Amino acid sequence: MTRAAADFQAVLRALGDEMTGSWLELDLSMAQLKALLVIDRDPRATITVVSERLRVGASAASLTVDRLVRAGLVARSEDEIDRRRVNVRPTAKGAALVAGLRHGSEALLQSWLAELTPAELDGLEAGLAALLRVSERRRQSRR
Repeated sequence: MTRAAADFQAVLRALGDEMTGSWLELDLSMAQLKALLVIDRDPRATITVVSERLRVGASAASLTVDRLVRAGLVARSEDEIDRRRVNVRPTAKGAALVAGLRHGSEALLQSWLAELTPAELDGLEAGLAALLRVSERRRQSRR
């Protein structure tokens, strides 16, 4: 493993360690959290989409979504065009939960970045831009 890869993993671990408290306070299973994140990210989410993204059967995805509905984090609705499709979207409570988790890690990262010198920040930005270009090329090649 290169030093850059090891350092990047160490930063991700440190960020995760700092955020653990917020995540442990969640009263959701891992499957429920994953489903909520899929639903929050995809405005056209359906039970089928959740099932495919989580790589579980439709009945397992449906049960997971049912639990999120009961928790007030997700709302279900029949598709207006195809009544066999079940659309799912985050409620205000669900969207706020996801936003809070994202905001917490972003705020922490911003506080770390504020402690860098301008030269360190420039170097980090250049390295991350290069890594992002590689990531984009790989994603495009999989399509």
